[in-house]
Amino acid sequence: ISLDNMARVHAKNGNQAEALRIFTSLSRSQVARFGPDNEACIETFGMKGVAHFKLLEFEEALECMNRVATWQAKNLVPSHPAVREVKENIKQIKRCIQGEEPMWV
Repeated sequence: ISLDNMARVHAKNGNQAEALRIFTSLSRSQVARFGPDNEACIETFGMKGVAHFKLLEFEEALECMNRVATWQAKNLVPSHPAVREVKENIKQIKRCIQGEEPMWV
């Protein structure tokens, strides 16, 4: 089983802290091996963002999602479904930071 799959299993089972720990380790390895703009690295940053969000770590979630959005702006057409999804995620994170959303997920 790959680290990515292991982290996703933890996330799916609600163990966000362990998922985040694995995604963080995986992202360091991916950045060192492939460079920070590699698509796999960006996907892992998106998964880290989701884990941070579920752990109510909104600033960290926003940082991860902004990194994904920056990559998407350079590499995907604006109408791509993933672009819309990340923009919606960023809006929700910002609402949480501003206290407009409930603090549970």
